[in-house]
Amino acid sequence: MKILKKEDLAEFFNKLSKKYQMIAPVKVRDIHRYEIIDLFDQVDLNFINTAYPAKSFFFPNELFSYKNNKIKTQILETKRIIFGIRPCDVNALLAMDKIFIGDYIDPHYKKCRENTLLIVMNCTEAGKNCFCGDFGTNKLEKGFDLKLTEQDDNYIIEIGSEKGEKLVQNLKNTDKKPEF
Repeated sequence: MKILKKEDLAEFFNKLSKKYQMIAPVKVRDIHRYEIIDLFDQVDLNFINTAYPAKSFFFPNELFSYKNNKIKTQILETKRIIFGIRPCDVNALLAMDKIFIGDYIDPHYKKCRENTLLIVMNCTEAGKNCFCGDFGTNKLEKGFDLKLTEQDDNYIIEIGSEKGEKLVQNLKNTDKKPEF
């Protein structure tokens, strides 16, 4: 596990945004939704869940085009991070993985998943309309690259993949376990 001071979260995010396309929750009118953004100043982490799930970033509006008797496929090559995704949304992606990269492999979906890192923001409380606790989707043991849990003046970071390890290799180690 690693530790990140809350005051350093913006710097961490902005450093990642130099290398990756960043998708994060923003507040638009009265709702939160995921959008592609450039700076941490645009991020709003004061939410229980977004109005629309992150899965839309795995299903492009255009899979192929046809011009001059030729078909051109659209496959995502952009390296990106979904920052602030909730554990229940990651569990939904894991369910979609079984469909789209299980017995039959959808090459578009597979490439999107390979090129997308997931930085989870653990929930500290359930919302009034949340049912993830009832279904156990508020817990997450796999399927993420980093999982941040707010604790005092820090974020405790659990590492879920080799790619995630590389993102935080310069942060301080901790033996602290997140408390809920």
